[in-house]
Amino acid sequence: MGGISVIIPVFNVAEYLPDCLDSLVGAGLPRGVEIILVNDGSTDGSAAICRDFADAHGAVFVRQKNAGAAAARNAGIQLARGDYLLFVDGDDLVYNGAIGRLAAILENAAPVDINFLNADIINANGHVKKWSYRYNNDKLGENASLAYICATSRFPISPCIKLLRRDFVMENDIFFTERILCEDVDHTIAALLAAKTFAAIDIPYYIARKNRPGSVMTDPKNAYRRFKSVLHIIGKWRENPAAAPMLAVQYLYLLGMYGKLSKNQQAQHRADMRRLRGIMKGGRPRIFLPLRIFTGLFGIKLSSIIFSKLF
Repeated sequence: MGGISVIIPVFNVAEYLPDCLDSLVGAGLPRGVEIILVNDGSTDGSAAICRDFADAHGAVFVRQKNAGAAAARNAGIQLARGDYLLFVDGDDLVYNGAIGRLAAILENAAPVDINFLNADIINANGHVKKWSYRYNNDKLGENASLAYICATSRFPISPCIKLLRRDFVMENDIFFTERILCEDVDHTIAALLAAKTFAAIDIPYYIARKNRPGSVMTDPKNAYRRFKSVLHIIGKWRENPAAAPMLAVQYLYLLGMYGKLSKNQQAQHRADMRRLRGIMKGGRPRIFLPLRIFTGLFGIKLSSIIFSKLF
């Protein structure tokens, strides 16, 4: 198995999209790799860039009315023909030749539901910072692989650093929840709980832009929507014991987001934050026991102010 479908949701990223696409094909695309561009109602010239690239490189290009990244990725999944699905955001980059190296590795590897990939971060000044999960492949191959992932407290939330087997996605209905923010969190929990086999491919692969101006996920106007989305996701998975370690991590993000809400919004959800504080019991004790003690001593409001500086 080695065929890869690279799915790229595109919305108003004309400034960054040419570099993204060039990084995919810089060393040439190997046989069996297809690129699927889903234009999500862009108004800035991104569609023309997609069309020209599709004409030049034989990529699949489709348009849809603006419905969000989740809907665009879902459309790409439905079109995909590869054995594996790879998600790339239109404002990010991949290392030169990385797609070819992935394809070659997969060609000689046993089928795996989820392959974890490496990513680095590039800031607004163009500085690249090394960042990786570095999972142990031997432990990922054991029966208790999910327990190992949870014990590390390192959850690869971004879909761009997970290579998913297409049949696994289709058989388990692992699609992105649409019309919410932070859909990556929901999708990751669903995928990790459904997967039976894991592996890690340790090569330089992805370069993610950090805090890009105009991004939906960094726009302060969306702070309350992000908070409510994570609150919804925690409620959705709270009754599943296997999700507890992942939800403990999400509570920390929720706490940080809570500190950035207006006073009225905080008052509306203060009871929720207190009620959900016990979720941290599901996290790794060495990390979360001190955090539970801290929030118990200093309260939700003060704790959220401190955590808002971190997230």
